[in-house]
Order: sequence, then C-alpha cells, then structure tokens
Amino acid sequence: MYKKWLQLTIIILAVVLFVGGGGYWWKIDDKRPIILSNDTKSVLNNEKIDHEIMNKETENIDNKQENINNHRVEDNITKDQTFHNWEIYHNQIYNYQIQYPPTWKIDNVNHKKVELSVLDTQGDALAWVKIEIEEKQPDIELIDWIESSVNPLPPDREVLEIVGGQGWSFVGNAGPYGSLMNYFVRDGENSLIFNTTCTAKYSLANCIDVINSFEFTMPYDK
Repeated sequence: MYKKWLQLTIIILAVVLFVGGGGYWWKIDDKRPIILSNDTKSVLNNEKIDHEIMNKETENIDNKQENINNHRVEDNITKDQTFHNWEIYHNQIYNYQIQYPPTWKIDNVNHKKVELSVLDTQGDALAWVKIEIEEKQPDIELIDWIESSVNPLPPDREVLEIVGGQGWSFVGNAGPYGSLMNYFVRDGENSLIFNTTCTAKYSLANCIDVINSFEFTMPYDK
C-alpha cells in the first residue's frame, strides 16, 4: 500500500514539473525577439514612408488652404482701403458704376460715354479712364467683335469676371503711354459692349484701381 501511494505521488510530481516547466519555457519563448526577414522589413519601411508622405501632403494642403484664406481676407481689406472715401459715378440708364478718388474729376459725360482724369502738379493729365458703350449683333461673340473692331490689339489678354458680367482684358501701349483695355458684356444681355480704357503716362498703377472698380449694378432695362 505504501509503495502504491509513493508511486502515485511520484507520478503526480512528475506531471506537475512537466506542465509547469513547459509553461515556463513557453513564457520565456514568448519573450524572445522576433526576427524579421528582409522582405518583411522592406514592406514595413515602405508603409512607414507612405504614411509619412501622406501626412506631409495633408499638411501641405492645409497650409495652402490657410494661405488662400489669408489672401482672400487681405484682398478684401486692401479693396476696402483702396475705395475708402472714393466718389462713385453711377449711370442710371445703362446701370453700371465706377469709383474714383477725390483727386480725379469727370471731364465728359453723356449716356454712352464717360471720361475721368487726374492731373499732375503741372496741371497736365497724369492718367485717364474712358467708358464707352458700343453695340454689336447678339449672335457675334465678344472676342470676335473685339478682334475685328480694335486695331492694333495688344497681344496680352485674359478673361475677366466682374459683378453682373464678364469680358476680356488687354494690356499694351497707346502710343507712348501704357494702356489697359477691358471689354464687358452684361450677363443675359449680349448686344451692348462696355469698353473701359485706362491710359497713363508713367504707370498704369495711377489708374488701374479706377478701371477695376467698374461693375454692373442691375440688369439693363431696354
């Protein structure tokens, strides 16, 4: 009887030692460093690089949007400062307006033509702006009319969008002077052309803000 209990006890101890030792071995084995193959390292590194690139691109997009928003705010502030205390000429027949500094004067006004100018200290015209309304066939495109009617036409051109209309802008020379010519048609009305011209002796900066203040106020009532 004693031998049986001794044998049973030895068997139990052996089982306990085997199970406990195996568990300890697995615990140690779990702590061993994982050895990665070169291919696996390459995949992980590429994923890390792609993630960093994506984060950088996202950051660049956010920065660009912030710069755009800042420029928009600055443009609005600059525009408000530029036109502060300016006079406004409003044509109530063709429903357009243009703004000009108090130092400027209106030289000639009729329903289809307006001329404004600013004088230098000698009393000579430093810069002047003219607005003239012309007619064309509605089925003729504006750029086609300009190219066939204006000669010579400056080569530098761009499309313009303004309040209530759209058109083309041309920069060049009118004799010895610089010239900026804008041609507009009102949205929904394609038979009237609003030719706005800015001419300056030394720099177009003397009249460019004036010509750029042109805008339509409401639809034209025929």
